[in-house]
Amino acid sequence: MKRRLNVDHLMTLIIFAVSLAVVVSDFLVITISTILGHSAGWTWFGFVSFMVAGILLDFSIDELKEILDNKKEK
Repeated sequence: MKRRLNVDHLMTLIIFAVSLAVVVSDFLVITISTILGHSAGWTWFGFVSFMVAGILLDFSIDELKEILDNKKEK
């Protein structure tokens, strides 16, 4: 039995993983820099990319929940 790869679900999972990586790395860089005594802050590009990653993360979580709910119904 062959299973077909759903490209939409794969793209949603990739967007989730990349967005999560951006959010986690931003928090780690700011936290570690502050702990080491360096002055850490946001640049405009860093803040905008963090916000975009957060929004994409929220949308992808909702989409992944919907995909899992549809699989459970079948």
